[in-house]
Amino acid sequence: MNSSPTPGFKLVYLTAFTHLFGFGLLLPQLPQFITALGGAGFWYGLVITVYAGGQFVGGPLLGRLSDRVGRKKVLLFSLVGSGVVLFLTAFVDHLIALTMARLAAGFAAGAILICQAIIADQTEPSKRAATLGILGASMGFGFVVGPALGAALADYGFPGACFTAAAALGLNAMIIVVGFKDRPSTQTSEVLPSSSGLKSLGTYLRHPVLGKVLIACFLSAIALTALRGSFPMYMKDRFLMSPRGLGMVFTWIGVFAIFSQGVLVRLLVRRWDERRVARLGVTLLAIGLGLLPLVPNLTATLAVVAGLAIGQGLFVPTLTALLSRASEAHEQGVVLGLGQSATALARSLGPVGIGLLYDQNMALPYFASAVAAAIALLMIDTLRRDEHLRRAAEAGLG
Repeated sequence: MNSSPTPGFKLVYLTAFTHLFGFGLLLPQLPQFITALGGAGFWYGLVITVYAGGQFVGGPLLGRLSDRVGRKKVLLFSLVGSGVVLFLTAFVDHLIALTMARLAAGFAAGAILICQAIIADQTEPSKRAATLGILGASMGFGFVVGPALGAALADYGFPGACFTAAAALGLNAMIIVVGFKDRPSTQTSEVLPSSSGLKSLGTYLRHPVLGKVLIACFLSAIALTALRGSFPMYMKDRFLMSPRGLGMVFTWIGVFAIFSQGVLVRLLVRRWDERRVARLGVTLLAIGLGLLPLVPNLTATLAVVAGLAIGQGLFVPTLTALLSRASEAHEQGVVLGLGQSATALARSLGPVGIGLLYDQNMALPYFASAVAAAIALLMIDTLRRDEHLRRAAEAGLG
């Protein structure tokens, strides 16, 4: 199995980058746009929730469709569909219409799961954490460039961001038409969540290692929804931050996320096992979320969110690698699919609750999410007592 980057891999990275670029473009403008339409924290959380919900539903459906018609056609559908939806989103003038548009955009963006599956399918297990880190860094780079350009386009408002994102997705689609070739799939369909895999959730939750890692994946993703579901509103309300300022803050976050996923995680997994790296990442998440509403000024806030970005970059690929490491070869696809489903479910359910908490008190989402991260940390910490995982680490597979 060849683990080196191929032209097809590079285009998969580009597709993941472009989706996150388009998502990031809208973020600096979104709080102000929702406020202009008469919404507050709940509506912001709902808009983020339905986007993640669209991904949760769309990923498996698009994955099964790609098994029948090929990866290239589905990637093109995702890019063109997302572009059309974003173009139409520029004309919405009601919160319900905005919510439905983001639901449709999330469904089309579900092809990111296919990108993850292609990479996992063609990468050696011993290199999977590092390779998934590169894919995550590609997405993180999109999350750097998108908000930065969104800040530069602040004078053009929310419609300008939508038009720019739609154009980028269209250009990506043309590149896929010319440069991407389908390859025979052997394991990818197993990586995508299926109904039989989801029915096995109870069995895997009872596994001494997999159950704890799946719970840690879900809880850490729930904790991250405090940032997805309320952070832009928090910055706008606490520091009166403009869309241009928000764009620069998200760029700041993205730089640290890229460093963590693209560089730091690979260095640390060579020195430590994946459990210890994941533990460090979730520790940074729990501490950062608890500190965020307590720090006195913008400078301290930026320092805290930098730590959060580093923590996320450490635990996301290593938790995925732990799922792969602790499962048998014949069940890795189902287990990885369950892990992705757990994360997507958390992103779908969390932001609305976060928005409701935010409307009560802007500090509550972060304290609640810190508790979720602390429980995830407990799950990871108990893994060291599991003999199966310890033997895998001692064999030098991490």
